[in-house]
Amino acid sequence: MNTRFNFIVNTIAAASPLPIRARPPLLRACGLEVHRTAVIGPHLLVGITRDVRIGEGVFINARCVVDGAGSLAIEPNVWVGMQVGFFTTVHEIGEATRRAGPGSHLPIRIESGAWIGAKSAIFGGVTVGRGAVVGAGSVVRKDVPPNTVVAGVPARVVRTLED
Repeated sequence: MNTRFNFIVNTIAAASPLPIRARPPLLRACGLEVHRTAVIGPHLLVGITRDVRIGEGVFINARCVVDGAGSLAIEPNVWVGMQVGFFTTVHEIGEATRRAGPGSHLPIRIESGAWIGAKSAIFGGVTVGRGAVVGAGSVVRKDVPPNTVVAGVPARVVRTLED
């Protein structure tokens, strides 16, 4: 990882004393696409990817993680709870000498109006549909249909919402 990118994004922009409105410009300066109206809480950790797009009116709470080399697109008006992980690198199970087998980098897309509950994990290759809700603590490995509530480990549809 580029040392300058890591220092600016994961140290300066992530610092608690930094005003919330100062984070988007710093992240944009490092090559991330962050709308000027986005609100980014402290301690956002961004791994090796720079292919991050955060839309208008997005709120990302404290201590979230964007890990891996795949892309992350968060569309307008999405709310993300505390300590949510976006894991774009996935691995196959390897041989007994090294179970973390070959990896691949898959995109994650969070569509407009969705709400991701605290301490959830969203994995590569997943799209969370427009207006969907991911319950706190959920592990999401499959697409979430629009206007549904999913919860659990693994996440399952528990309710359908009106459009």
